Amino acid sequence: MTVGRAEAEIFGEKTTFLSITAFMLAGALALWSGLFYLNADWQFMTVDPAAYHFTRIFLAVFVLMFALHLFFREIVTEGLVILYTAVSCAAFSICALVLGLDGDATTDAIMAPGILLAALMFFHRRNYLLGAATIAFTVAFVLGQLFGSAAGHQATGVCLVAAGVLYIYYACGNLILSETGRNLLRVTQNQVLPPEAPDRDHAYELVAVAGFFVFSTLMIQLGYQFAAVPTPSRSICVAELFLALTAVGFAVYALVRGIVLEGTLMLVFGLSCSIFSAIVLVGYTPSLAVDFFVGVVAVVVGISFVLRGERLLMVGTLLLAAGELTATLLGAFVLGGYAILAGAVCLGYFAVSSWIVLETGRDLLPVH
Repeated sequence: MTVGRAEAEIFGEKTTFLSITAFMLAGALALWSGLFYLNADWQFMTVDPAAYHFTRIFLAVFVLMFALHLFFREIVTEGLVILYTAVSCAAFSICALVLGLDGDATTDAIMAPGILLAALMFFHRRNYLLGAATIAFTVAFVLGQLFGSAAGHQATGVCLVAAGVLYIYYACGNLILSETGRNLLRVTQNQVLPPEAPDRDHAYELVAVAGFFVFSTLMIQLGYQFAAVPTPSRSICVAELFLALTAVGFAVYALVRGIVLEGTLMLVFGLSCSIFSAIVLVGYTPSLAVDFFVGVVAVVVGISFVLRGERLLMVGTLLLAAGELTATLLGAFVLGGYAILAGAVCLGYFAVSSWIVLETGRDLLPVH
């Protein structure tokens, strides 16, 4: 009798198995991107730029779907890497293919610390191959911001190719291992797993880590635009729209699971950034009324955090409120941008602290 796939034995560690396809597609996306970077100077293949960007967008959409799948299977660290991979590649290619613009490397620089932290988590798990691939991917994100010209393109391309090859090798090796129990490619798996506790709230962990990490990244993008960009950047708005819709997804999940304060804050801010980005992308001037509404809601949520004893969340939320209200009521966008950036630091610190507790069980960055 043939054994159904659901009844077959899976060899190896479960989290590694669930992320195999995601990293295979992310590796293909990174490899394709890196080859195009190198081809711009070395001309070793013939590729139509439109075909390149269309393929990149198509792959990025599927990678993004796998990121959301990982999140809702409570696989947070891998999900964040896959998410940022998809957002970066999709944003650059949509800018080029649809808007006729160059992508803004600032977005990659903003997301790089999150990917670097994920790499460190992989090393903590003794999953050295996945950690090395993610380090290469982080370096590619940073090089695009630090260097221009041909040398910068070549260095970024080499790092992307290296990351792509390592991700694909990792995925293929673990696919063989999970199906046969034989580690033919000598790949690594997670050796140190996140600690389990009987009173763990998986829903709140997802919101506190992935939700607030995406939320703080979104705040940095908005604060940067308020403080440093004279007019809204359409290139940044593409990535901002992706992250804003992801934040809305986390908000809906939080509200459905009864996490009301965090979900409400993410929902109104995510919708505000989605509206702001969409209006800029279609060529109109966004209204400040929505930002004023976000500021008012953030004040109420911030006060509620005080009553709940969450001082760090309170400070970050009230700084967001101050930034939104300063920009809308006084027109002081630079000052408002800096307030939003300060709030992003607080909420990002909360997310990183929760992330470390999730992965190690140790409260290395106290938040109370």
